[in-house]
Order: sequence, then structure tokens, then C-alpha cells
Amino acid sequence: MTRALMLSGEADAVFLDRLEPDCLIVDMLSSGHSIYRFFRRAGVERECLFFLYFDKLLPQEQRDDRARRVSEGRLTILFPTADFPASHYIFEMLLDPGHASVVTLRRDDASGARIKTFAPADTTADERELTAFVNRCVSELAASLVRRGSSSLAAISSGELVKMMKNALDAIVCEENVVHVGSLFPTFHAREKNF
Repeated sequence: MTRALMLSGEADAVFLDRLEPDCLIVDMLSSGHSIYRFFRRAGVERECLFFLYFDKLLPQEQRDDRARRVSEGRLTILFPTADFPASHYIFEMLLDPGHASVVTLRRDDASGARIKTFAPADTTADERELTAFVNRCVSELAASLVRRGSSSLAAISSGELVKMMKNALDAIVCEENVVHVGSLFPTFHAREKNF
């Protein structure tokens, strides 16, 4: 689910087709703004888990809403970005998929295929290189888990997994990395302003 599609509502039917009643929606970087607007439009509610919660971006009313959802067991939050010194941009850059943003998504009735329309490619050579590097790191992490005899994350306790994630986040936001990585993603900031 991309932010543009979630806000536009154009792909609501496609998303609803995939949301089973007992599913868990995992959002790696979220304030909850887009997903809860989708819930209101579609008249559905699903349990959510936010890996990084952008609490600093929300007005108090929405922060209160998220806290209420947590207390009711409808939302799990692992890491609020208020716990980190860096801007949330430092995290969003690392989620760049390596292709342009998806702006429309439709289902082809004849084949059942989902057809994506992309925005114009706007990344710099440095951005593409860094995105490829991040993707290789993720692939290497998965491969190393298999090499260590853990082909499934089920073999790792939830506490150990959260600790690994926190260590990774701490490494990302250490002072010498923040300015360096941010300066190499100039078009990311421009894209964000369009949403």
C-alpha cells in the first residue's frame, strides 16, 4: 500500500479484496493517518502493528486516538520516533523500493492481474545506488539467518527480534550517518512535499 494510493482511495476495492477479517496489517513506517482514513472510507477495521510510529507528526487528537487503539488491543507500536534524535526522513529513505512511486492500481477483470501505473522516475544515480545497497543488505540478512540454521523467524523469540531491530535503528540514526545519508537523497524530500 503506497501513501498516494491510500490517500486517493482509487485502490480501495483492491485492498479490501486482500484484507481477511482476522488479518494483521503491518506498517513499517506509520503515523496511522492514511490507513485510518482508508478504514473510515471502507467501513472496516483491522488490527495493526506499527514498526516505527511517527508520533511527532500527529496533532494531539490523533495521538490520543492511537493511544486508545493501543489500550484496546487494536494497535501494537514497537518504536515511536520520538525515542530517536533523527528526523523521520532518515527512516523513510531506507524504504525506497528502487522504482518510482505507484500512483494508480487497478485489477484487470479478464486476467485478474493488478496493473500499476508509476510516477515518472525521479531518483538520482546516488539514490539508486544506495537503494540497491539497502536491498542487498536485506537479502544478506535473510541469507545469514538461513545459514545459521534459522530459515524462519519463528525460531527467534519476539524479544530477540525486537532487540535486533532496535540495534539496527540505533545504527541508522547514529550522528555520523544522519547527515550523510540524508544529503544523498535530495529528491526524496521533493517527493514527500507532493503528498
